[in-house]
Amino acid sequence: NAIAKWTPLEQKSPDNDTLQYFLGVAYLTNNNSNKAIPYLNKTVNNSKSVFFEDATFYLGLAYLKENNISDAKETLAKSNSQKNKNILDDLK
Repeated sequence: NAIAKWTPLEQKSPDNDTLQYFLGVAYLTNNNSNKAIPYLNKTVNNSKSVFFEDATFYLGLAYLKENNISDAKETLAKSNSQKNKNILDDLK
C-alpha cells in the first residue's frame, strides 16, 4: 500500500531522499531486495541525507539477501554505526 502511494510522489520528486529511503525499505520489507537496492543506493550516495546511516544498513541487508557479499561489506563499511560493525564482524 505504501509503495503504491509513494511511487507517484517519487516520480514527481526523484531526488527526494525521504521518498527514496522509504521506498527502498518498503521494497525490502516486501522481500523484494532487488527493487530496494536502487532506491537505497540513491540515499546512500547522498552522505548529507538524514537517512544515510540507516540506508547503509538496509542497503547492506539488501545486498546480503541478493547474496552479494562484497557490495554488502563495502556498503556497511561506509557508516560507523554499531549495527553495521556487528554485521561486518559476523561476515568475517
